[in-house]
Amino acid sequence: PRSTLFPYTTLFRSPGLVAYKDEILAGEKPRCQFERVALDLADRAARRELFERFGKGLAISEGLLIYLTAEDVAELSRDLAAAEFDYWLLDIASPGLLAMMRATSGQSTARAGAPLRFAPANRTAFFEPLGWKTLEVHSTFDTAMQLGRVPQALLASLPPETPGAEDEVWSGTCLFARG
Repeated sequence: PRSTLFPYTTLFRSPGLVAYKDEILAGEKPRCQFERVALDLADRAARRELFERFGKGLAISEGLLIYLTAEDVAELSRDLAAAEFDYWLLDIASPGLLAMMRATSGQSTARAGAPLRFAPANRTAFFEPLGWKTLEVHSTFDTAMQLGRVPQALLASLPPETPGAEDEVWSGTCLFARG
């Protein structure tokens, strides 16, 4: 990024989640230009209007994409690129992690009307034809390990990683630049 201080937009599908985050973070002071907007991203016209208003900064989608279809993610990707956002920070899961999550917590989210859907087998390459180039990818698990945030019981239950394998249990945080 050109600067460590630049405007960014956080993308949520649930206006209720925005209200919750506003309440929790009410006492915190942002270190950059910041505005959180409650908007259902499924409303494409409203989404495009918002993106046109906020383009040229950093878009952050946290915990969002896994609930969308691949077609929805592609449409969102193209809309962000068309609005000329400079960067996009997102999290993605592997098909192996998606399968594991569907068998556990995913059952509850599916019953609540939020099934887990998106986990591209080609990871960040999914986004390249949609207007994005990969700048950085960080394994969520590796980062948690470095910070001492992974319970030992979880470590014992995970299968060994096979880098790039479709059934690999992997998730990551990815930074893209419009390109």
